[in-house]
Amino acid sequence: MKDEIDRLRDLFVTIWEGADPHAALDGPELTGDAHARNEAELSAFVDVLESESRGLRRRAPLGEEGEQRVFSAFARFAVDALGWDRDHLEGPLAGPFREALRAFPIRARRFDPSLTAADIYQAARNALTLHCLQGLLGARIEHTPALLAYSLLYPYTDNLLDDPRAGSTSKLAFGRRLGERLRGGEVAPAGDREARIFSLVGMIERQYPRARFPRVFDSLLAIHDAQVRSLALMSGAPVDARTLIEVAVEKGGTSVLADGYLVSGSLTPQQAECIFGLGVFLQLRDDLEDLHDDAAAGVGTVFSARNGGGLDEPTARALAIGAAVLGRLACFDSSQAAPLREIMARSLPLTIADAAASYPTLYSRGYLGALERRSPFRFGRLAAQRRRLSRARGSLTGLLERWLDEWVARAPGADDSADREFNLPHPCQPPMPS
Repeated sequence: MKDEIDRLRDLFVTIWEGADPHAALDGPELTGDAHARNEAELSAFVDVLESESRGLRRRAPLGEEGEQRVFSAFARFAVDALGWDRDHLEGPLAGPFREALRAFPIRARRFDPSLTAADIYQAARNALTLHCLQGLLGARIEHTPALLAYSLLYPYTDNLLDDPRAGSTSKLAFGRRLGERLRGGEVAPAGDREARIFSLVGMIERQYPRARFPRVFDSLLAIHDAQVRSLALMSGAPVDARTLIEVAVEKGGTSVLADGYLVSGSLTPQQAECIFGLGVFLQLRDDLEDLHDDAAAGVGTVFSARNGGGLDEPTARALAIGAAVLGRLACFDSSQAAPLREIMARSLPLTIADAAASYPTLYSRGYLGALERRSPFRFGRLAAQRRRLSRARGSLTGLLERWLDEWVARAPGADDSADREFNLPHPCQPPMPS
């Protein structure tokens, strides 16, 4: 698979380097009236989130009614402000998506009772990507052992490798042990956290036997190698621009490519190319979003290493990567892929604008204005709603935790056939030490 990864890396690095940073942005421009209507919908959605989080003080069960209030508010926001088709939220894919996304936190908490709502939310972002790929690839949208394992695996390993308190020697030693385990070797874990990580690898092995699905494990090794390479960016030492984009492309591309192989076991070359590119785009979006934290920690990315040069150029290049991904979505031609292609076409560019809105002083006035005119919201109004959510962050985390507790309580017992398939511990067992 190394040759394939090298080819995909070079392809998207070439797209990045060949993008015209001065080209006009795509998409229609919104008027002030349209912005005002969208901002009213955003404010109404935040109102519902605040109201539900304040309701925690009543200590009464939230029940399915509270979930439905939040979902209904999101559906109105998505349709009226983001331009989604209501049929996509109420059509045949809606039920399986909701059931699968509810199953994930239940299984995750049973695997590791010490996981917090914030931990599970972090892992659920990857689970959502996997479910989207199930839809694109024409697979059944469902929760699977491999989906749970991979979605938890890289939050565990990312958090360990990104922990500034852990020395580089211990991180490299962990990387070697994990690499050997991903190759199928028998490795003794160094501690309880590694034991959890290795057990997640075993969960993937049970769903995808190595002899029949070698690409699954080749892709897991590819993202592992990219993670290890990215450790060099945490030293604070100067890194040239070519290395920065190569690492971002490899780390992001391989992570979502692994998602694709975990969904289907095999991919066509066109599907692998599009999925790899989606991972690159999502990595760049995250790097833009995390710019201040990365800069403070001495982590080099194509955004944090701008050295005062402004963000117009790397943002334009990231949008070019997104356009390349959208242009390749036609390779997913199943009937259930159509609504997901449309949602992605509307959403991907907006995620970059949303991240950029946090750094208005790092853009030229002209470029920021062009981004804002193509965003559903004026950036100042978006920042105001973000501040409301930030003030309520503790309550919202509590809301997620309460929902999680209620979902687990209402779920079937852990000794049913589904949990035996997942090989999860019974909830009456004491939690493993962290």
